[in-house]
Amino acid sequence: MRHHRLHPRIWLVGLLGLIWLLAATLPAQEASAHPIDEYVQNTYIDLAPDRTTLQIQLTPGVLVAPEVVTLIDADGDGEISEAEGASYAEDAVLRDVSLAVDGESQPLTLVDSSFPTPLDMGAGMGTIRLWVAADAPTGSPPGAHWLSYRNGHEPVNSRY
Repeated sequence: MRHHRLHPRIWLVGLLGLIWLLAATLPAQEASAHPIDEYVQNTYIDLAPDRTTLQIQLTPGVLVAPEVVTLIDADGDGEISEAEGASYAEDAVLRDVSLAVDGESQPLTLVDSSFPTPLDMGAGMGTIRLWVAADAPTGSPPGAHWLSYRNGHEPVNSRY
């Protein structure tokens, strides 16, 4: 009885051909590393005994960035000034965000902010970062408490 062994090169060529055939016949799918038609919003909450700190990150996709830039750049000069950034953060975003402890609404204060250039936002690479804080309620006894956070900021197609 004679045994035939496939030569390793022939086996490799066959395997590569099979991989190519599978790749060519599978349906193509759009990459979704960052949605281009959405305003992606993330909030990180840091709890401490004396205060709650929020870091709100807002990243406009390429297709919604022009609308977002128009909302922020009030004078339309193509630059986001410190005053325009603070105005957008306080008058637009914080107006739509709420934090409550044990059912009591807590006042939020803008601590710091960082705004990318309109060019970076237009390329879908710019993330707005807002650092917001709320002092712990006074007279609150130690122990278990309920915290509720709501982000209703949706000037354009948003995703949380």
